[in-house]
Amino acid sequence: MATRRTSTIRLTLQACALSLAATAALVAGGCAGERGHSIPARATLGSEGNGDMVSYTAAGGGTAYVYDASDDKLVWSGTVLSGQMVAVDAKQDAITVDGRRVREKGIHGGHRYRIFIEPVIHG
Repeated sequence: MATRRTSTIRLTLQACALSLAATAALVAGGCAGERGHSIPARATLGSEGNGDMVSYTAAGGGTAYVYDASDDKLVWSGTVLSGQMVAVDAKQDAITVDGRRVREKGIHGGHRYRIFIEPVIHG
């Protein structure tokens, strides 16, 4: 009787561990697909799209991140000031900040781009 009970407990624990591992993998995978591993959790999504132009005007200063969700990679990050516009322009194959090119090449039409902003915390 004790052996059967021990086996049942062991199987239950193994099932729980497997379930927990699967859930953790799904959560981690979901986060990576949305923002990649190099974008901080504090960064918030400002804009996204898959047209020829995606842009976001920063409400406050901080670090902007441009993430290519189609290729699952960070394509640019840099400091922006309040009121500056970050634009991903597939037709020009560039990323600009207030019209100044900060990255040329590697911007693909039809890809889904997400622009995140991590605000500066003054303390």
